[in-house]
Amino acid sequence: MKKNRLFENIVHGIFLILGLITVGCVLLITVYLIISGIPAIREIGLFNFLFGKEWASTAADAKYGILPFILTSVYGTAGAILIGVPIGFFTAVYLSKVANKKIRAIIEAAVNLLAGIPSVVYGLVGMLIFVQFFSLGTSLIAGSFTLVIMTLPTVIRTTQESLKTVPNGYREGSLALGAGKWYMISRRGKKMEMLQLKYFKTVAEMGKIFAFGLRIWMYSQHFSKSKSK
Repeated sequence: MKKNRLFENIVHGIFLILGLITVGCVLLITVYLIISGIPAIREIGLFNFLFGKEWASTAADAKYGILPFILTSVYGTAGAILIGVPIGFFTAVYLSKVANKKIRAIIEAAVNLLAGIPSVVYGLVGMLIFVQFFSLGTSLIAGSFTLVIMTLPTVIRTTQESLKTVPNGYREGSLALGAGKWYMISRRGKKMEMLQLKYFKTVAEMGKIFAFGLRIWMYSQHFSKSKSK
């Protein structure tokens, strides 16, 4: 017993050190970028840099305003959340509570495949399909649709894992009280506090927060850079 506890403490310490190293590296990179960018920001002006409406780094009269990039990221992310979160949420509920084993296996395999595709490929597919094939152009809606497809695996898998944490006793108790299958999944009756969506709500909200941050990063990588060129 003592040996097992000692082993667990050692493993816990190792993972703690690795986590601190990772966070430390991110902080060092952030500090380095800030320190390296201070001279340029002083020359441009912080207000002009944050609220400037034009980016023309190669022009004779160079301008370095990043406000369009900030607003594009915010609007694109908001659009992707409005479209992607409901689709991913209800897909996860369907897979966890409604779909049979064959359909679940097929859809989960597709979701896992999408999760393994590099984000650069998503950007290329978005340009080919939404920008060119559907003639949406380099618009916010094209970027939002690309982000929806890109982050659906994250939303679906996170919600599925949240649903798996719900004890089967909650399901059995709800059905025993006379609740229908869909009512058991989606509703929270006055006297049925055990219903499932309420139980995993907190974990699901964390998944949405993670997906929100992921969308911001992906959008800034693939669409802001293309505009800066």
